[in-house]
Amino acid sequence: MDREASMVDRQNQQRTEWLSSKVNRLKSLALDIEDESKAQAQGLLDDVGNDMDGVRGFLDGTMNRVNYMVRNGRQNRRFTCYVVLFVLGFLFVLYLLMARAWASTA
Repeated sequence: MDREASMVDRQNQQRTEWLSSKVNRLKSLALDIEDESKAQAQGLLDDVGNDMDGVRGFLDGTMNRVNYMVRNGRQNRRFTCYVVLFVLGFLFVLYLLMARAWASTA
């Protein structure tokens, strides 16, 4: 009886060690996955930030040109009107295309 108990204890100890090694391996893998996902997220955020800075510079330049054009007297008012109408038309067409795309997916 004592021999069986020690044998069962030994098997339990082996299984506990085996389970402990598996748990440690899973923990290590989980930490590696966390580190990798944080690194990728940081890289993605940096890229988005750089893209937004580029867009901001582009929009600032465009707004400066539009403001210059608007301030330059009556000769450019006709051209400004055409530009505004073109932008409104483009936005309307874009709205129609998006509405059609949403309707086809619903």
